[in-house]
Amino acid sequence: MKTFKKSYLSVAVAAAASCVSLSAIAQILDEPPMGDSPTNTGQLATAYYVAQPVEGWQTFVNITNTTNKAIAVKARFKEFKNSRDALDFYILLSPYDVWSGWLQQDAGVPTLSDTRVALYTNDSSCTSPLIPEDAASGAKRVPLRTNAFFGNGLYDAPDDGQEFGDFDGAVTRLKQGHFEFVVAGECDMTNDDAAQCNGVANPLNNEGAGIGYLTKHVDGIPRDCAKADSYFVATDPAWDGITVPGSGYPLARASTEHDPDEQNLGYTSVTEGAPIKVNVAYLKADEGAGVATQALHLDNVIGTEGEALLPVDENNSTLNGVEFRNLVTAQQYPWNMEPTMATAPSGELWDATGLIPMEQRFSWTATLQEWSVKAANGVQTSIMVNFPTKGYHVDQYCNEIYAGNNSWRWNGVDALACATAADTSNNNNITAGEDYSPLFGTGRIDGQRSASYPPAVEPFTDRWELDPVCTGVTPASLACSPIGLGIRVWDRDEYSVNITDFSPSRGGTWFPWEVGLLSFDTNGGALGGVAGEVYIDAVNILGGAENGWINVDFISAANSVYNKYYDALGYGLGYYSGLPMHGMMIKTRDQGVPATTYGQGTENGYRWEYVPQE
Repeated sequence: MKTFKKSYLSVAVAAAASCVSLSAIAQILDEPPMGDSPTNTGQLATAYYVAQPVEGWQTFVNITNTTNKAIAVKARFKEFKNSRDALDFYILLSPYDVWSGWLQQDAGVPTLSDTRVALYTNDSSCTSPLIPEDAASGAKRVPLRTNAFFGNGLYDAPDDGQEFGDFDGAVTRLKQGHFEFVVAGECDMTNDDAAQCNGVANPLNNEGAGIGYLTKHVDGIPRDCAKADSYFVATDPAWDGITVPGSGYPLARASTEHDPDEQNLGYTSVTEGAPIKVNVAYLKADEGAGVATQALHLDNVIGTEGEALLPVDENNSTLNGVEFRNLVTAQQYPWNMEPTMATAPSGELWDATGLIPMEQRFSWTATLQEWSVKAANGVQTSIMVNFPTKGYHVDQYCNEIYAGNNSWRWNGVDALACATAADTSNNNNITAGEDYSPLFGTGRIDGQRSASYPPAVEPFTDRWELDPVCTGVTPASLACSPIGLGIRVWDRDEYSVNITDFSPSRGGTWFPWEVGLLSFDTNGGALGGVAGEVYIDAVNILGGAENGWINVDFISAANSVYNKYYDALGYGLGYYSGLPMHGMMIKTRDQGVPATTYGQGTENGYRWEYVPQE
């Protein structure tokens, strides 16, 4: 959906600046949320990816810098269940530069060091870290990894409660998911920032050269990617926040927050409202089917230097008049855990207070799409629904920095205290190092996690590993935070049926994970039966119909959480009900002959509801 309406946050800022009545602004907001960028460019971008060897699915990603500035883009690829990081790196684009790559699953036995699910690129644009050459393919290659959610991985990270030692199951989580691209910094080689961006004039062996100079292409090749990469090494030997778990956490604005210092690196704050354009293509190579679509783009969502924003929490007014800096960090653990889609809207690292206002841009109460199934012509349909920010709500592990919702990712100033072993005697629900409750809460009598961020957003309420609904399905260890669905399927002649369960049965209609997939074919739909895909037998349910459309309501979405959240601010603007999501459809026609095989893809439609403050 495209509309030129302003988002909640930008309208509120405009109202404050111009002294317009906020009650009058509420009338403006009684219209659809802004949705993705009307120009299909943005500061943030996200989309679904899939890499399945059996059906030959690969995902191709293309990112364009549409500006005359050099920019640093943080790329994160996140697995499909709990949105833990599978890969992160910086793409260092020179002015008007393009970078492209693709994901695929390779043959061979997965290992901790090479899961066989990998990102490939033939692009010369700089990255940090550098992506190594792969002798077998002739391209550059880096494998996705399980260390953020599977115990005893490369960094000995703990399990997040899902696989319990099942490495093959952990690798399956990498085969689909979503990516997020965040513009973290920019440098202008032509104005007052040119000295920082270019560095010393005519540098000998590139010593003293700025990031813009190093990443600039000369005869199609950047001047010195290795030198540019060296600028992303931390200058401090240790990050204070990881040395003493449970205590001694630094303020997020401590001197080691960025490391190396952003001013020395040469990037300044992000001022371009929509600098990147991201396209995505899905290729079924063995059958010759391809589908292309656009990522979800969000423009003008990152706080910029000197911009005065209204506070987004009654307990935090630090955003007023703050001077936003760039979001570039060292590309080393744990600095590389930032920036994220959750924190970039605040203009500060580790500050999640801008997440919910940003989510209002793409919050919907329902999604709808067409479907087709025709066995004689090999027609199959898969519908994808992605909740790209869900993990920042439900993945709540207080002292685990890999978790989306942790002690550090809060208000950008303070780090929250975590439960200790001594605390467990006070309440049977307490687990040392975690929050005190299986549900999100706004306060604890002992003061622990007294104002958690981000707050609960129904049905993003149950913590990832402790949801009772998910423990009742197969396998028994399944951990999730379910999203209840109300589903109605139509044929093309106005006949419709409510769907009350899937195949395989879940005892109801709900999505357990960050990515939800629906198909309409017993063979697994257009995506070939990827993990977690469920089937609706629409042909038999609708009396032989082979096509129609589907409406999926998020039945818990009409909630009071947003209402309470915005009422506390007293702005009188109400809220957009629903859940932040993005989806698309992939349809294939495969008759076994590549010449007559094709694919079709289109973005989902959406329904919305605005709830004014009473």
